[in-house]
Amino acid sequence: MTGYNVVLGATGTGFDVRLGANRFVGRWSPLLGRHQLYAVLVALAVGTHFEIPLAEALKALTTIAPLPGRMNPLNGVKGALLIDDSDSATPNRRSRRSTGCTPSPMKTPRDLHLRRHG
Repeated sequence: MTGYNVVLGATGTGFDVRLGANRFVGRWSPLLGRHQLYAVLVALAVGTHFEIPLAEALKALTTIAPLPGRMNPLNGVKGALLIDDSDSATPNRRSRRSTGCTPSPMKTPRDLHLRRHG
C-alpha cells in the first residue's frame, strides 16, 4: 500500500492511495499533517487484512476526529484557525524528554510507504 501526492490543507490532508492495481485518487482525512498519513495507511492496511473494502475504509476515514491536543483544529476569534498540539507540551512528556527516557519511535512496516510525487 502506498500513499502519495500528499496535499496539506487547513482542514485536512489529501492523498492518493495505491494497493496493487487499485488506485484511489483525491482522498481526504480531516487529520492535519503529513505525519498523520502513517496512521491512516496502517488503519487501511488493518482494514484490508480484515476484508474491509479499501473504498469503504477510505470513506470511513473522512469522519475520523483528531485526538484532543494532537493537531486538533479549533475555531479562534474573528475566524482565526488555531491548531491545538498541546499534548506534546504536557509536563509528563517534557520530563521524559529531559531525562532521556523517550520511547523509541515506532517503525512502519516495510510494505507501507508514504511518497511525494511531483
